[in-house]
Amino acid sequence: MKKRILIIDDEAVLRRIMRTMLERRPFDVIEAASGVEGFNLAIKEHPDLILLDWNMPGMNGAEVLKSLRAEALTENIPVILLTGTDPQDLETQGNDLAAGDYVLKPFSVLQLLEKVEKTLARHSSPRNHRPTKA
Repeated sequence: MKKRILIIDDEAVLRRIMRTMLERRPFDVIEAASGVEGFNLAIKEHPDLILLDWNMPGMNGAEVLKSLRAEALTENIPVILLTGTDPQDLETQGNDLAAGDYVLKPFSVLQLLEKVEKTLARHSSPRNHRPTKA
């Protein structure tokens, strides 16, 4: 079964580049253009990994990550943050929100693929281990 990756980024060109690159591996890729759309897709689709833009208008990456961690269906999905933010600031904020890893923009295709593959290797599939309701 292909691993499913959700891309949440407001930049359409960047989403298209990431989608093309990831589908060549092959991964099953879904995408969202906003934080709200991405959060809703994460609940509905239960991806194996989320690539999350940190700086988006509206519901930004920090808000999306906080919401993901507050939901039983998405709390254990690994997240790689995509950002142009200073790494020290991001590490502090991201660790507070339990982010898995980050990639600084601009990034290379190989750099992102390496992070994706390492992150997926470290985590079992959330879709195969859905939480049960009490």
